[in-house]
Amino acid sequence: MTSRVVFAFTSSAISTGAMVAFMSLGSLLLHTHHVDIPTISLVVTIHVIGMFAFSIPLGRAADILGRVPVTAAGVLVCSVGTLITAIGVSLPVVTIGMFLIGVGWSAATVASLALIADETVPDERGKAQGFSDMVIALASLATPMIASVILEKYGTTTLGMAGIVSATPALLLAIRLRRGG
Repeated sequence: MTSRVVFAFTSSAISTGAMVAFMSLGSLLLHTHHVDIPTISLVVTIHVIGMFAFSIPLGRAADILGRVPVTAAGVLVCSVGTLITAIGVSLPVVTIGMFLIGVGWSAATVASLALIADETVPDERGKAQGFSDMVIALASLATPMIASVILEKYGTTTLGMAGIVSATPALLLAIRLRRGG
């Protein structure tokens, strides 16, 4: 397994974990700010638009700019979105944060899937993608539970900072890959 594939696994897990955590906690955060349920649904819809509306242009960007830069940018945008969502004090700010989480997730997902395809031969591709799916599933299970504990015990600022810190492993791997490692 190449370091580029490890980067793809890590990035997918981080961005999906953050996305799943904030799909659940974002609604809760809005509810605590006394936002009505139809408006919360609209914010989640805007988040989902961010997740899927730009898949094709993000795939094109991964083809032109490279898989690693687009994946890393996706993880970074997703993590910045978690900070904005967690500490946002107004509906427009939280909506922007949720949208960024969606777009960042999309970029990281599209580019990391392409990276796995690039780095594997056909005979091992299914196994690699299956392993990636397992890592993503584990992150999707663990991250919302961890994030909810952070929110309850330490508050929104710490939750937002945890979102930023969670991007660190993927970004360090991206820097290492850029340097040829």
